[in-house]
Amino acid sequence: MIQRRLAEKVVQMTEARIVQPAVRLSGLHENLYWPRQFNNAPGHRWLREQIAYIATGLSSGHQ
Repeated sequence: MIQRRLAEKVVQMTEARIVQPAVRLSGLHENLYWPRQFNNAPGHRWLREQIAYIATGLSSGHQ
């Protein structure tokens, strides 16, 4: 199972198709986990900031 917008892009590039689940599903919640020693590592911090920025745009309806 993947987000609809991602599924739509996959359909454009492959022979995949989108089907509705047999049961109603609640919202999708995603989490990121990493070892504590990397909390302040510049590369990890940058990656988390990029993911948060993109996720904010997705949740507001922007692509």
